Amino acid sequence: MTAQRALRAAIAALVVAQAAVVALQVVGRHLLHHPLPWTEEIARLLLVWLMCVGGVAALRHAQHPRVTALLRLFNERHRVGIEAGLRLVLFAFFISLVVPASRLTIASAAERLPASGLSGAAISGILPVSLVLMCGVLAAELRRDLAAWREGRSSAAWALG
Repeated sequence: MTAQRALRAAIAALVVAQAAVVALQVVGRHLLHHPLPWTEEIARLLLVWLMCVGGVAALRHAQHPRVTALLRLFNERHRVGIEAGLRLVLFAFFISLVVPASRLTIASAAERLPASGLSGAAISGILPVSLVLMCGVLAAELRRDLAAWREGRSSAAWALG
């Protein structure tokens, strides 16, 4: 299975699981008049995981939110270089967050969620993983930028120097 297919499958599974848990929550509250206490915790957990996995997918397809108003002022040649510089900054930012996210996961491992009994690491464990995956996406893009620059087809050096 390719990385793209695995990412899509993970997102689909998370969306289906989220819908099922929320449906159980609604049925428990409104039809049975007896809410299932663990559904709220699991729904939150799935939402965090979905946001992180979705962030990897959005970054991979350049669909992440960003402001491009200033970028549009530059010609295409310079825009490519600025984009490469922005990827480098984003890479450094994500790398700087991996260790604190890992520490958070380790610290929360001993905690238990009250209704489900799951470890607190079940929620925070996706953070360092998604940060590393996003760094991988950015590293691949930066390698392509560097290869294109070496071949003279890009102005990535314009933004960096």
